[in-house]
Amino acid sequence: MAAAVALRSAVENALEFFLYDDAVFLAERLVAEDDSDASLTLLGRTYMQTGQHKRAYAVLKSSTTALARYLFAQSCLVLEKYEEGAKAAAGALSQLQGSEGNTTMSLHSAIEHILGMLKLRANQHVDCVQHLRSCVELDPYKISAYKQLCVLARAPQPSTVFTKESSPPPTSSYAAYIVPSRNSLAMAGAAAGAAVHFEASPGTLPQQPMQQKTDVVASVRGVLSFDSPTSVHKVQPKDAAKKMLTFSTHEPDSLAPKPSEQYQDKVTPSLATALDFSQVASEQPKPRQHRAAAPVAFSLAESTPSVPVVSALGSPSPAYAASPPRSRLQRTRRTQQDEPTQARPASGNPPPRRSSRLRNSTATTSTATSSKAVLSSTLSRVSQRARSAAPIGEPGVKPTARAASRIKSADSSASAASRAPTKRSPGVKKSPGERKSPGERKIPGVKASPSDRKKATARRSPPKPASSSKTTPVKASTTLAAAATRTHDEEQAFQQVMNTSHQSAMHLLQTVGAVMRHIWMFNSQGALDMLETLPSQHMFTGWAHCMSGRAFFELGDYKAADRSFRMARRIESHRLEDMDVYSTCLWHLKSETPLSYLAKEVTDTDKQSAVTWCVVGNAFSLQKDHDKAISFFKRAVQLNPRFEYAYTLLAHECFINEDYATAQSCFENALKLNPRHYNAWYGLGMLSFRQEKYQHAHFYITKAQKVNPKSPVILCNLGMILHALGKPKSALKYIAEAESVGNDPNPLVLYNRATVLCALGQYEQALENLRELKKLTPRESSLYLLMGQVCRKLGQEDQALLAFSWATDLDPRATSRLMRVTEAHDPSAEDAEEPFTPV
Repeated sequence: MAAAVALRSAVENALEFFLYDDAVFLAERLVAEDDSDASLTLLGRTYMQTGQHKRAYAVLKSSTTALARYLFAQSCLVLEKYEEGAKAAAGALSQLQGSEGNTTMSLHSAIEHILGMLKLRANQHVDCVQHLRSCVELDPYKISAYKQLCVLARAPQPSTVFTKESSPPPTSSYAAYIVPSRNSLAMAGAAAGAAVHFEASPGTLPQQPMQQKTDVVASVRGVLSFDSPTSVHKVQPKDAAKKMLTFSTHEPDSLAPKPSEQYQDKVTPSLATALDFSQVASEQPKPRQHRAAAPVAFSLAESTPSVPVVSALGSPSPAYAASPPRSRLQRTRRTQQDEPTQARPASGNPPPRRSSRLRNSTATTSTATSSKAVLSSTLSRVSQRARSAAPIGEPGVKPTARAASRIKSADSSASAASRAPTKRSPGVKKSPGERKSPGERKIPGVKASPSDRKKATARRSPPKPASSSKTTPVKASTTLAAAATRTHDEEQAFQQVMNTSHQSAMHLLQTVGAVMRHIWMFNSQGALDMLETLPSQHMFTGWAHCMSGRAFFELGDYKAADRSFRMARRIESHRLEDMDVYSTCLWHLKSETPLSYLAKEVTDTDKQSAVTWCVVGNAFSLQKDHDKAISFFKRAVQLNPRFEYAYTLLAHECFINEDYATAQSCFENALKLNPRHYNAWYGLGMLSFRQEKYQHAHFYITKAQKVNPKSPVILCNLGMILHALGKPKSALKYIAEAESVGNDPNPLVLYNRATVLCALGQYEQALENLRELKKLTPRESSLYLLMGQVCRKLGQEDQALLAFSWATDLDPRATSRLMRVTEAHDPSAEDAEEPFTPV
């Protein structure tokens, strides 16, 4: 029991700094020392954070605290013991009934979240939605719960969730290691020796001018990481963001904005013209220079944002921009080891300090006689000044600010002549870094006379009080009360900062939540509109560009989606989220080289991610190596059995290999994981259409169209199914609706419309659509087969034969279909001729 307190603190410290081996070992020693619920909970938490879920399940099974039951429910979720985990989480909720406080509320919302996920895995969607909504109502910062509600199409409006009336998040103990305290900042400011006045909003920390210079250089380095060193353009971030989010397929890639444009408003024109961008990366901070040295060449006043610097007299100090700030010891004391400095010329420059003249004179004198003469005259001047100075504490002498705490102004001539000794309280000792009086200074090589030492001692001694009464000592209670008042004021200030930050965060999360809701409700245009309202610093992030890419992908605008995803890769090259969608976009664009390069990058990033192997599988699928693609998709399913998109991609590859039974099984598995996964409904529809089960195909495609009503691919295929069912007019209606969704011509829309027009006997309009399609996709064999049939119907035999030859050159497997078409139109076989059907 004696070592329990220290061991518990050591385990917490190891967990905060991710030292998991130490945490596990010390937590096991803690349980041996103190076999209590608190110790077992900490051991279970350690096992959970190290991925040992079965050990956590065994340790926490007998614990009764709310936190222990929550951790036990987490382990049950991983181990797929949903009913047992739900019972434990429900018990933890009953224990928290009636409790208050931010920490308790955070635990309450976390339990609601885990209970909702357990209900989701058990296919109890009604209870799942109820618990997830309770989670986001208690803590709006649980973004994963709100995202899951968006996936289930049960998310409330963001304005009702992310409100300013919600409670701010509880502070973490780990923040003490990250956020600098107010005292440390004050000490840093005192060491810099600059009295800088800031008018900052609550929560903003003062920043020294040298630090501002570092930040500006850092922002320039951020620019250099994306742009060439010689091109810096002044672009407004908001305009650039709108330009980025309103891509069209006619816009050249050179007009795509770069992520560095968000920094252009932070770099002043003088900095952009004065700095050599090619040498910014090798720039090193300059050493602090002596006051008598030549002025520095780089002026902070010309390169950094203007910060008002106020001297002790209240006037701005222009001299501060010419020399870096120095500490109090550097300004007030000179050691004997300092090197002698040369005096400035008399052309407009102030004379050097007296101590510098003394060192220069002692260093340049060659004989002992001249040295003694110079030092004797200097000592006499010092003694004369000491005798003429007013005594400390003399009435009528107004103390002035200390010279060590002032920033000397270049145009302040009255401050040097009006210096007077500072009045000192009785009994207060002199600080080590304080300037000594002239009589106390030690001059190298010269001993002060006894009279001077006596006068200096009398000057250092405090004046005698007028009355004989003793000074009343300060009571301890007064000190404690002052400390308590100061602590209370700091808490109030921190609470004010937290409230202001919480309101700003809620305003940001409202926009983010609206984007997520539009994305998962497949309202792509609404998502793009909301992305334009994001602040510039959040718009130029990988997440924002990926959301933009997903929106364009759902609209069928693959070129714009490619540009958005490429921008996201430039900003966050290590990002894996949404890269499976990006790989499918490149597959539709037939971009083999970019897709292969993306597969190599994600493989180098993380080989244990299911997204990685989905990207690799798409790359091999585009190269017509379907067997390898199937093996990689199976690997993705093995790594993440709950990744529904991996099942869908695997099913599509099996569909191409004509393994229809396996394809149907994979589509159904995807729908079990997510009933709103429209890709699986679409795949089942196309599978039934290939097997000529048109009624089943219509049912599945209609399901997909209800989930994603604005997808041009789904609308086109729904039109083709209606055409197969003998409803060509309804088919043309859906095809026209699909054409109105996108901004540019869609090849699938043109091909399907030409097919329906051929069935209606409108061959000339069909031929116009096929010629327009030829400009977009000139290497599709199906296009030339259909064009040959249309030309034959119009009596253009030469054009028909030419189209058939192009079809066989592009795809030799089209020969069998060509033979069927030729036999159907053989004049000698009129009885064998069948009505025109799509190829």
